[in-house]
Amino acid sequence: MVRRVLAGDREAFRLIVLRYQDTLANLVFRATGDRDACEDLVQETFLRAYRALGGYDPRYRLSTWLVRIALNAARDHGRRQKVREATPRDAEVEPEARPDPHSADPAAAAAKQELSQQVGAALAELPETQREVIVLGVYGGYSQREVAEVLEVPLGTVKTRQRSALSKLRRLVAPLGGRA
Repeated sequence: MVRRVLAGDREAFRLIVLRYQDTLANLVFRATGDRDACEDLVQETFLRAYRALGGYDPRYRLSTWLVRIALNAARDHGRRQKVREATPRDAEVEPEARPDPHSADPAAAAAKQELSQQVGAALAELPETQREVIVLGVYGGYSQREVAEVLEVPLGTVKTRQRSALSKLRRLVAPLGGRA
């Protein structure tokens, strides 16, 4: 696909956008907590990627490269806006967490939604470096090795950050009645 884009095929880039936009939007939202800026940051990610496509190293997965660009855009946004909160406030972000009126146990569904919000609030309390490893690993589905590649840090650093982050999340969520 990248070769096609570099050869001038705009349709190939549109296909890249369609393939990765939802994944990047989810990760950017989790990293920033800013629903309003999310769409702009994803667009900025693709613009940066398009401009830098000539420097893409095909030894790495395209998704990893795009996630790295998206996280950099999110970091830049955070610095500009001093946004540190990553609390999901819009149930639309996690449709699976919405109470299902047809559920056999609506109380359990409501409890699940509340726990999701508590975890989101606790996630906002983490330092950016720890929040990123959780966002990529838990919400992005990346392995620790892939997280290390995206963040361009040693695997041991990812493991340490993840362990510390999970410990903090447990301490923050447990008093609220949830289990992290």
